[in-house]
Amino acid sequence: MFVNHIQKTFAEQFIPEQNLSHDEAMIKYFGKSSLKQSLRMKPIRFGFKAWVLCTPSGYVVCFQLYQGKSECVTSEANVKAVGAAGASLLDLMDMLPGDKKLLAYHIFADNFFSSQKLVDFLIEQGNSYTGTIRKDRVKGDPPLTKVEPFKKKPRGYHETVVMEDESCIITR
Repeated sequence: MFVNHIQKTFAEQFIPEQNLSHDEAMIKYFGKSSLKQSLRMKPIRFGFKAWVLCTPSGYVVCFQLYQGKSECVTSEANVKAVGAAGASLLDLMDMLPGDKKLLAYHIFADNFFSSQKLVDFLIEQGNSYTGTIRKDRVKGDPPLTKVEPFKKKPRGYHETVVMEDESCIITR
């Protein structure tokens, strides 16, 4: 299949860099296709949605086309380990060739993918992670000001907590 060939070629041609970004991307398309997605609040509203792993310069290291919730192609083991959203990152990292898969990377992602389970899993694998996280995806109850009172604080105010096992720093 053509897409599989492109995925393999992109991963093989990747010159390893420590920092990688994980996010979704839209490939503009206005024709008819069962894979076409619509995201109304995005700059590219219609097209093919893909999960991508990129370098800071924009090189697409790995990608996976989103085929809809019912056609999920993520690994069940990855879903069990870190949840459905984080599994897309692990699936992309599994696409890396053997020697590149073993390197330590620093992954950046937004709150859609981030969870404490994902961070812990990546740290166990020798990687590091920076990203925003939703309040319901943090383990325990870190001693931070609640969201509503925090909004009333002056601009630039922040709080930082280091988790007990020192594996994670949370800043609000």
